[in-house]
Amino acid sequence: MTFKKIGYDDISRIDSFLRSCDYGLCDYTPLVLILWSDFYDYSYAVENGVLFIRQRRAEKTEYLLPVTDETEGALKVLAEYCRRNGEDLNLVAVPEKYKERVERVLNRPLTDMGESDGDYVYAASDLVNLVGRKYNGQRNHLNRFKRDYPSAVFRRLKPEDKDALMEFLAEYHVNDTSETYLYDRKAVRTFIENFDKYSFLCGAVFLDKKILAFSVGDVIGDTLFVHIEKCLRAYSGIGETINHDFVSEFVGDGVKYVNREEDMGDEGLRKAKLSYFPTVRKKYQT
Repeated sequence: MTFKKIGYDDISRIDSFLRSCDYGLCDYTPLVLILWSDFYDYSYAVENGVLFIRQRRAEKTEYLLPVTDETEGALKVLAEYCRRNGEDLNLVAVPEKYKERVERVLNRPLTDMGESDGDYVYAASDLVNLVGRKYNGQRNHLNRFKRDYPSAVFRRLKPEDKDALMEFLAEYHVNDTSETYLYDRKAVRTFIENFDKYSFLCGAVFLDKKILAFSVGDVIGDTLFVHIEKCLRAYSGIGETINHDFVSEFVGDGVKYVNREEDMGDEGLRKAKLSYFPTVRKKYQT
């Protein structure tokens, strides 16, 4: 088994595997694997119709659950590969619905990766319609934004919007110098430089020619994944607006859920994501 670093040129090789996968977690989506490829040192191998994904952090090698319908056989192949290479088989991001199956194959328990690593998942219809008293706050913020900026519009991004996106990033500011924030900033800039080469879903809120917020996602199976969402917080209600407009634009037939990914331990993100009443999909590890 030979592993290759994941990059933009590998999308076509891994895409079909990931789109047929029922794991329902952001870890198994093409854009997450590409955006965070350097941070987690992601690499992949395809053998006998199975996609194997490896990551390395802090000198520890870990594997995602093999992407296949034959989980038991693939895990045995991976365990043998690790044995031959003098490694322990360390699994991460195992979906909850596969937990007991993996435990039986490996004959050892899996542990919860923790609150910060869980994916925040919502009923798509809830985020589109915002019906009920529990969404009063979100509706109020949306209405205020529309009242304050009546000429603002949401639309899909076009190749000619690259300059406006770069101007947005130059203005966008978060008082965070953490390793993940600095990496995210670089990865997003690289993606924006190339977004028109791929088929990911991209949209932004414009005020005249100025971008106030933009978001990037992808539909896999019955789920719309929101991979990137950034906004200029000085414009009150812009966060609720990009959230609502992006989902409303891209939730089509067959999309039942919206996965807004992890909070990465950021209290502000956690609070914002919890305010829309999600179900948190847990992940497990060996």
